[in-house]
Amino acid sequence: MLELKGKYPYLWDYVDINKWLDWIEKEFILPPIVNKSYFPDNGAQLCSMNYYDFANIVIDKESTKILFDNLNHLKRACGHQVDEDEDDIIDWLFSDDSSGAESRSRPLDGSLDRFVSFID
Repeated sequence: MLELKGKYPYLWDYVDINKWLDWIEKEFILPPIVNKSYFPDNGAQLCSMNYYDFANIVIDKESTKILFDNLNHLKRACGHQVDEDEDDIIDWLFSDDSSGAESRSRPLDGSLDRFVSFID
């Protein structure tokens, strides 16, 4: 069972952030995030990161989107505002212009429920 300081990512510490990163890697079968030490030491700093902050650390485009989307889902679940315009831009960047198809990354909604159940 994944144990964090709480389901509110703003309250996480460095250990909680690394547990979340490990969970994301396993849940979405991502390549290893080798630059975990570059992530912030606390949840408030993590929650202030934008997509490009994640991209500068993670490098892999799909992994970056999954991390960013999952954190935004967690923030929304806690009642915090997220920048919807940035979400729309990221979704547009991941769309396939030739077919109009959305990103091929796994849907995040069901995994959010599983993640929240781990930390409750």
